[in-house]
Amino acid sequence: MILVCKSSKPFQYTAKNTARRQIIINDYEQEINDLYSAVADSAQADTISSPTGNHWNFAATLGFVRNVVNKVMVKGLPEDTSDIFQYGCDR
Repeated sequence: MILVCKSSKPFQYTAKNTARRQIIINDYEQEINDLYSAVADSAQADTISSPTGNHWNFAATLGFVRNVVNKVMVKGLPEDTSDIFQYGCDR
């Protein structure tokens, strides 16, 4: 998940220009909670099983990625070397 800071609520930094992590987390607590809620609300019941443990080899990973792409594609599954964004995967 990625949360982009608001220009009206910029991140705070130390004198050494490092992010003040806990203060930022506190400042964005509501936005972080809202993001987690949105993800939980959008979770799909028919999830795709991923390889477990040491089973993340090339073949298992390729199969997993194919299943994920196939699930979100509007126009069907493209070739492995295709630009999936040209097939609508970004919608």
